[in-house]
Amino acid sequence: RSQPKLVYADLRLREYYRAADEFDGYVDRLAKWVSENDEHPEVCFLLGFLEFQRGDFGAAHAAFERVRRVRPNDALTLEYLSITKRSRE
Repeated sequence: RSQPKLVYADLRLREYYRAADEFDGYVDRLAKWVSENDEHPEVCFLLGFLEFQRGDFGAAHAAFERVRRVRPNDALTLEYLSITKRSRE
């Protein structure tokens, strides 16, 4: 059973790293890897989730769009797409 409220939870992931920019560096490297490799929906979903957690809704939306192309009926992906689209408008 899905927990829709968890979608909106801010996990404050930066707090788990010693340096303030360490989390951003990891997400940036993942984004670079995704841009250079074939569609991997699981990795694109992870990137979308991490971008969402760091507040970059445009990048999150783009990553979730890549997932949707491969898995058009994935409910969680569609939920994040609707949230990030509203945030971008």
